[in-house]
This record gives sequence, C-alpha cells and structure tokens, in this order.
Amino acid sequence: EEKMNSFNEKKSCEDGGNDYSMWMLDICLDYFICSNPFIEELETIDKSICQKLKRVVTDVHFRKMALMQSSILNDDNARHYSEMLKEFHSLIFTFVHNFGLYKNTANNDFHNHRFLEEKQYNNLYKLYKPPSLGKSCWDELTSALVAWSLKNKPQEVTTLCKSIVNAIPSITLPHENHLQEDELSSDLSPLLQRKVNLFGEDLRQYLDVRYPPSLITIARSSDDGFIPKVIVDNLQRAVLNEVHFVFCNCKEKSSSAQKDGQCRDCAINVVLDYGEYEGSTLD
Repeated sequence: EEKMNSFNEKKSCEDGGNDYSMWMLDICLDYFICSNPFIEELETIDKSICQKLKRVVTDVHFRKMALMQSSILNDDNARHYSEMLKEFHSLIFTFVHNFGLYKNTANNDFHNHRFLEEKQYNNLYKLYKPPSLGKSCWDELTSALVAWSLKNKPQEVTTLCKSIVNAIPSITLPHENHLQEDELSSDLSPLLQRKVNLFGEDLRQYLDVRYPPSLITIARSSDDGFIPKVIVDNLQRAVLNEVHFVFCNCKEKSSSAQKDGQCRDCAINVVLDYGEYEGSTLD
C-alpha cells in the first residue's frame, strides 16, 4: 500500500475520519549552511564590535523569554514581545545616531561616553535581568566603539554606524562562515551531508505524529548572499534526495534514474522556479 495513503488512512481512523492533512512544509537551505551578509559586513570593519553588539541583542531578557516560551506564544505574548522589540530597536538606533553625530562634533558627551539621556539608559537597562547585566553589556560596546572611532576618520565612523543599523534586525540570524568563498567546494562536506541526513531522520519522525504536507517549498537564499552560490545546487539536490526518500514509494535514497529528487515513476512532483526555470508552474 502506498506510504502516503496508508499514513492518511491511519490518521483518519485515529481522528475519527477527519482529514487535517492540508499544511505546507517550507525548507530553508540556510538552515544547513548560512553566511549572514550583515554580520560579514560588520566583521570586516571590526569583529570585536560585532561580537559585543550581538551580545547586547542576545542577552536582552524579553528575547530569552520569547525563545523559552515559543511553544506557548499566544497573541498577547506576541504583541508584548513586538512592543518590547520596537522599544529596544528604537533605543539602539538613537544610541548609534548620537554616537555618529557626537563623533563629528565638539559634543562633550562623546568623550564622556554618553549617547542616551539618563532616562533612556534606565529604560534600556531594565530590558535585561538583572539591569546590571545590561549596563555591563552596553559599557563594553560603548568603550569598543569609542576606542575604534578615535583611530578612524569621520567617514569611516559613518560607515560603521550604517553597518550597525543594517545589521541589528538580522544580527541573530544564523552565521556559519567557517569557510571563505574560495575555500568552498560544490561538493558537500561530511559535516554538511550529516546535517542533511539528520534533517531526513527528523522529518520521518515528525511524520509519525501528523499528516504529510500537501506542498513542500525550498528556499535557496543564494541571490541575497545567505547561501554560497558555489554550493547551493548540490545542497538543494541533497535535500530533495531526503524528501524523495521520505515520500516516494521507491524508497531509494539515491538512484541514477533520479533527477533533482525524482525517480522514473515518482510519487512527488518537483518544479524548479528560479534562473532558467523562472515562471514554471505545477501541473
């Protein structure tokens, strides 16, 4: 009996005959390997500043709570988190704006390392538990920024400020830049292949407790710089291979008859919609 049909029949019986199989699985290739272009840009300016900036973002208390409660995040909690995030970003952007502005003027606050008003600093520190953690994080970042700016020209300080503003919304996104572009090979490393294999194992376990998806999409993320272009095609092919093994009746993990995750009489329909395939549609 076909895998998907038997799976749906089993679940329909368990759920009193109801069909809850309509859902979509979105696979992002940057789950397996990701170069964050915003962090890369900031690291080319100063790695230490980048690390300290990441710390002031990741150590904020409401973000930690949101990660811990992600499985029970309701509308009220999500709204509260969104408001806290807006306030946090607003304070960061004000800080960065004043830092760049004061550097290029005779403002005494620059030499006193004060880029926010006292009330703003208090509001900022309250976002950390305890507030002394926030003060410590921001003192370290401020000292690094001031020390760096004293050694560089005003134009370079402006470039740094722009890079920080660009990086803040995406600074917690994955960044596994363990290899330079010219060191990457189109072949998957053993570590990367292992990650893909684990994805397949996790997918099979997940399908033990719910219906198969009606649609699977794969985000390549290569045009925006998150996935190195040299590796994206083979990584996509490896992921499609795992998807094929899970859903197709042939139960083959790889075969010379397969092309882009499909065998001769395949149970899945693969459509490519990028580059030369732009505009393709499902049959």
